[in-house]
Amino acid sequence: MAFGLVINAKLLWLMMGIIPDPRHIRLLKNDKAHAHRYANREEPIESPGRPHAPEYLSDRAREIFNDFVQRIDEMYPASETDLDIIVLYANNKEQLESYEMFLRKNGSTFEVLSPPDKKGVMHAMSVRARPEVTMLKECKALQLRILTEFGLSPSSRSRVNLKKPADKAENKFGAMPGASKTG
Repeated sequence: MAFGLVINAKLLWLMMGIIPDPRHIRLLKNDKAHAHRYANREEPIESPGRPHAPEYLSDRAREIFNDFVQRIDEMYPASETDLDIIVLYANNKEQLESYEMFLRKNGSTFEVLSPPDKKGVMHAMSVRARPEVTMLKECKALQLRILTEFGLSPSSRSRVNLKKPADKAENKFGAMPGASKTG
C-alpha cells in the first residue's frame, strides 16, 4: 500500500507541473534538505557562449531572435545551446505575424458555393473558416510552449526560483577612521 502511495504521489507531482529545479538553482537555494533526491543525477551543462542569429534568418526573424535573447538575458544568461529552439521561436513568430496580417486583410472565413444541380442552379452557400486560422492557432500553441520552456509565461515564471544576491549591510563602525562603509 505504501508503495502505491509513493507512485501516486510522484504522478501527482508530475501532473501538477512541478519541475525539479536545475542544479545551479538548487545550489543557490542551498537546498540541503532535498539534496539526497539529486545525489546521483547528472545534468547536461549548457555552453557558455551567447547565441547569435544565423545568417539564413530573414531580417524580421533576426530582429525577433535578438529581442528574445535579450528577454532571456533579463532572467538568466542565454546559452548557445538554446540556439535551435530560439531560431524555432523566431521563425514561428514571424510566420504567426504573417498569418495575422493575412487574416486581418482577408477575414477569417470564406464562402463556398455548392456545385450547381442538373439544371445549372446554385442552391446553397456555406461559410467556412480559412485554413490560415488553424495554422495561426498552431503557431500560437507552439509559441506558448516555447515561452513556457524558457520561463517567460506567468505560470512558468513562478516556478523558477532564483535567489537575489544578499544586500550588503551597512557597517555600524564605518564612520571610524580606516573602516570600510560596508560590512
